[in-house]
Amino acid sequence: MRRVLAIFLCLLAGVVLQCVVAWVLFLTTPYTGGTGLMHPRGHDVTSVTGFRPPPDWDNKFSIQYWGLGKTQEQISEAEWMGSRPGFMVNGGRQAIYTGVSAGWPMRSLRGTEWINRGLEGCAPPPLVQVPAWITKAGWKLPVSPLWPGFMVNTLLYAGLVWGAVRCVPAWKRWRRRKRGLCEGCGYDLRGLPSGSASCPECGRAGSARPSPATIPP
Repeated sequence: MRRVLAIFLCLLAGVVLQCVVAWVLFLTTPYTGGTGLMHPRGHDVTSVTGFRPPPDWDNKFSIQYWGLGKTQEQISEAEWMGSRPGFMVNGGRQAIYTGVSAGWPMRSLRGTEWINRGLEGCAPPPLVQVPAWITKAGWKLPVSPLWPGFMVNTLLYAGLVWGAVRCVPAWKRWRRRKRGLCEGCGYDLRGLPSGSASCPECGRAGSARPSPATIPP
């Protein structure tokens, strides 16, 4: 039962840690690269955040920007003019979607930054505004899971927490044993007779004592 509880707590810590890491990277790291691609009519756009362009869209232009632990994508119904949304040289219709994803080593959280009205059902949920009583910076954070990355990142961070929980006590016991102390309570065992089988302080059995030649001064 204790092991099951420990595994559950490590998984919970993994969820929290991977969310915190994703949000910190999303807020602090710059975009360092990007690429754009015009897709022919009828071609399905590969969206990193789960946006589904309507089937009646004209040629779609997609742009991706990426940085450490974050990706932004812009998908438009026609060409991206680099000006205000909805502007077209030929006067035609243009709908635009902008979404983001964050997480490391895999993208695990996503959100919609901007989309034309009426297309909300094609996109992930919008970014969540951080309450004003927490920050005045106007932060918006992605909170909708990208499940493959969410599960992989959670298991990775949970494994790191489990390793830390297991390794720190083992390291402390090794250090105490090396210094001639009780592995359980740290009581100095160097002055006890060599035949003593347990610690007189805590009663821990098998507390090994190094020979005088190996005991640090």
